[in-house]
Amino acid sequence: MIKCMLIEDNPDDMKLVRKTLDAILEEKDIYHIIQTSSTAVGIFPEPLTLYIVDIDLPELSGLDFAMRVQYWQPSSAIAFCSANKNFVWNSQPLDSFFFIRKDNLDTDLRNAVNKYLRNYKQAPNPKFLEVIWNDSKVRIPWENILYIQAQNCHVKVYYPGQKEPLLSYRRFKSVSTEASSHMFLKLGRSHLINLSWVDQLREESIQLKNGDCIPAGRVALTKFRKEYLEKIAKEMI
Repeated sequence: MIKCMLIEDNPDDMKLVRKTLDAILEEKDIYHIIQTSSTAVGIFPEPLTLYIVDIDLPELSGLDFAMRVQYWQPSSAIAFCSANKNFVWNSQPLDSFFFIRKDNLDTDLRNAVNKYLRNYKQAPNPKFLEVIWNDSKVRIPWENILYIQAQNCHVKVYYPGQKEPLLSYRRFKSVSTEASSHMFLKLGRSHLINLSWVDQLREESIQLKNGDCIPAGRVALTKFRKEYLEKIAKEMI
């Protein structure tokens, strides 16, 4: 499954790009979702999304939106789409995923999709955790995970912007071993907490920066607090 987001302020261009993208993905027999918007204003970047963005947008430019995507959702990809070839030079500092010329739409868009698929299916990377998202296996950056919770024979992965947790069909012990090489600490027997998202350590819970609150017993929190301070101090050396 591939999730795509088209951001284009010209209705005719929007219709053409969507039709072309839909045809390419149908040809490859890939289940896909294509969302559209005439503006980048008010859109919060989501994970695991292929963004096809017109650079010359009103209010918030495609370049500015792309920087938001790179900062908030490194698991997503950006393909700039423009009729103005000079804009390609403006996009270079962003290390853009691909540049699509509207006068060569089918070929450039096809190349962008193929490149996305190659990266999407590459071998597992220790910087990523494989999870199930909309019935497909995808990889998400460890750094963006809020926390992980043990659940029978699998784990629930809580991720910013997702109302429901993602699933990883791996044992908690296996995930814990891998998470230890990142900024994660175990809380009790059932949680792994991303220290980068910790906001407050309370007497009976941990408050995360996104507002989530994870309750825990006093013994587990005392141990977590000690290891948290030790790990933060070590990272600062």
